[in-house]
Amino acid sequence: MSFGTARMKDLLDGAGIRWAVAAGAAVYIYTGSRPPTDLDLMVRPEDLARAGECLGVAPVAAVGPWGEVTKVARDPVEIVGRLVVRLDGRSFPYEMDQEMLGRARRSVFEGVEVPVLAPEDVIALKAVLQRGPDQGKHDLEDIDALAAMVAVDVGYLRLRLERMGGVDRARPVLERWGWG
Repeated sequence: MSFGTARMKDLLDGAGIRWAVAAGAAVYIYTGSRPPTDLDLMVRPEDLARAGECLGVAPVAAVGPWGEVTKVARDPVEIVGRLVVRLDGRSFPYEMDQEMLGRARRSVFEGVEVPVLAPEDVIALKAVLQRGPDQGKHDLEDIDALAAMVAVDVGYLRLRLERMGGVDRARPVLERWGWG
């Protein structure tokens, strides 16, 4: 499946929007496991409306069983500006900040050099979500794949989780890898 990565890069870079590949596509780029079914990108919340203009789509807020997301979508691409995971009566905000942008790595996807969220940023979100195949997701499996393939900066991972307020929720997952 082609995600039109070159076109997305041209549109977002052309508009001066800083962005990065996120979620399952980022896991695939780092590990080669489980090919993605869609292309999730992240932008700073303040850039989401401009990203939507690039795609000709207005931002929407969507609510799901795990929380809410503000995004623009044109299948199979979703550009996320802000996520708030809501579980067990708690909220865990997740959005692209300067440090996340600065830690993004360059890699190749669909023959195009793209920025990719740092593994720690991907792990932090997935360690808070902890969704499994019963929900059609692979968060724990993705963390295992990343842990096996990339070096993890545990200090930065903890910092990201602190910013989300997710240290306690993520601890059991992180302890499996000695990161707790």
